[in-house]
Amino acid sequence: MRLPTSRLGGVGLCWGRKEYPPGRGYEHDGGLARQELWLVKFRDWSTKELLLKMMEWNAQARAGWGANTWFMGKHLCAWVDAATWEALHSAFAHFDGDDSWLSLSATLDLFRRLATETAGMLGYAYPDEVDSQIGGFIVALRGAQPATG
Repeated sequence: MRLPTSRLGGVGLCWGRKEYPPGRGYEHDGGLARQELWLVKFRDWSTKELLLKMMEWNAQARAGWGANTWFMGKHLCAWVDAATWEALHSAFAHFDGDDSWLSLSATLDLFRRLATETAGMLGYAYPDEVDSQIGGFIVALRGAQPATG
């Protein structure tokens, strides 16, 4: 696996050529605000693919770039740390607005923790200000929405 590079993108942290959460969170919280649950589930999966990449980078930054992180999350519980495995249990939602907000928050919290740790291990700066701005936007959207089911 290639070592990620660090640079800021328009709305989030970019490592390599793809943009990673929390910048991606804004795409699916807008769908949540509109109760577009099908779109939310679609965007949630693309966010989870990016979370998987960060989990791989984190595991390899810890164990070495030759460490096997398998394919598409196979044997995930064997190569992520216990805290990540536990946090993943809150990162998936039912087809429900409130549950989707909770899983979005859990996904972004997990990504943030892993990205901050990984950036530190690689000597990169995590874009705290950008993360804070996007997080504030997501919180504002959630606060403006009535509870849904």
